Amino acid sequence: MKNTSQVIAKLNEVLVTEEHENYFIQSAKYKDVDVTSVFKKLKNGGIKVSLRTGSFEKQFSKKNLKELIHDLVGFKAIEFRDNVEKPLVSLKLSGESFKILKKEFKKDSYWQVSRFSYVHYENGDFILRNPKAHSYLIVHDEAAMKLFYSFKSPKSIESFRKENPNLPSNIFDLFVDAEIITLCSNKKESDESLNDTLRQWSFHDLLFHSLSRTGRTEKGIGGDFRFKGIIPPQPAIKENIWIENSIPLYKPDLNWLYRNDYSFTSVLESRTSKRHYGVLSLTKEQLGEFLYRSARVRYQYSSDYGDFISKPYPGGGANYETEFYITINACSGIPRGIYYYDAKEHQLSLVSEPNQEMEMLLQEAYMATAMQGMPQILITLANRFNRFNWKYSSMSYAAQLKNIGVIYQTLYLVATSMGIGACGLGVGNTERFSKLTGLNYFQEGSVGEFMIGRPV
Repeated sequence: MKNTSQVIAKLNEVLVTEEHENYFIQSAKYKDVDVTSVFKKLKNGGIKVSLRTGSFEKQFSKKNLKELIHDLVGFKAIEFRDNVEKPLVSLKLSGESFKILKKEFKKDSYWQVSRFSYVHYENGDFILRNPKAHSYLIVHDEAAMKLFYSFKSPKSIESFRKENPNLPSNIFDLFVDAEIITLCSNKKESDESLNDTLRQWSFHDLLFHSLSRTGRTEKGIGGDFRFKGIIPPQPAIKENIWIENSIPLYKPDLNWLYRNDYSFTSVLESRTSKRHYGVLSLTKEQLGEFLYRSARVRYQYSSDYGDFISKPYPGGGANYETEFYITINACSGIPRGIYYYDAKEHQLSLVSEPNQEMEMLLQEAYMATAMQGMPQILITLANRFNRFNWKYSSMSYAAQLKNIGVIYQTLYLVATSMGIGACGLGVGNTERFSKLTGLNYFQEGSVGEFMIGRPV
């Protein structure tokens, strides 16, 4: 095994433009530095740096030169490789907080793959990531995966070296800095398993958190309309494929409500979850008023980016991607079954008559209340995912879940104002919803459940 702990710092030329380079050249902070030569070196042969000691090759060891490199790292303008020509892996920066610090460790230390590490395929490359890290690895050669697999169980560096004499030692440093592998105690227990904070994070939750917000991802986030001109946007109002079997709903007098409704403060302060419902059910008129006040389409408008609508609750990007499906267990004036709420026409359209799957849907809602109450009416909130994905990158699903929270609060407040019992549920079965509606799991799926009824 080659005896070296230095890696090669190269310029990430995909991210760094001529404008960026000129910024550093013109900066008063580097007036004593030949910035052009540094950039040339970073583009060509690269600069050797030790990720263990934080030291640079001799000609770049001066303070002002080191500061320039550290600042470039802060701009995510640097990547690190095990060698220049044919690297096994490249370490790329995903967060501005990545630092070249002294990360020395004992030769007899034990290491293990982090339980948060994962590999995925993207744009022709295999990528190793860990949501804890401010960097990630692009794998250029399958030999590098030996290291990933070798540390499946706790192992010392020396043990790994003996088993893999042909792998360069600096590849280990890159895996450490990307936090693909994590340090273990002398008892071979990973630091993660001893950290009470990390122990309480599940893999998918931490991954979702890190990639849907800025700070630890290099990916674009926000409304970039990445599919504009490529894929047509979904319509603001979906086609009602069940319209032939519809039930018109009651519309309340909003002017009367303006004058006589409870005050906002009284509604907000008296709101509470109610899971216990009486023998008598809600009426068709009550359900109509409830949906009209909380979920109807108020108006529609168009722009260069497609059609948009307005509803009583706020929606991110005015997308209003959430559809309401109403499972009637008990409601005076409406037969039992699953209905689609046509928010534009303010009517219910029959999706499915009662069947075993519907009974299971209701039973699962009952289980979600810790078996405290069976819903008289179950509202399933289903998102048309690509209505949102068409516009937003990275944060799309996170924003959709925030919208669901907004809808929950709106439903709670309207229910409280009307004297209706209401309870938001924490979990639901998306697969069962897909079976009941016949909708494509990846195009439109349930993301929230809410139940209402006449309180005891």
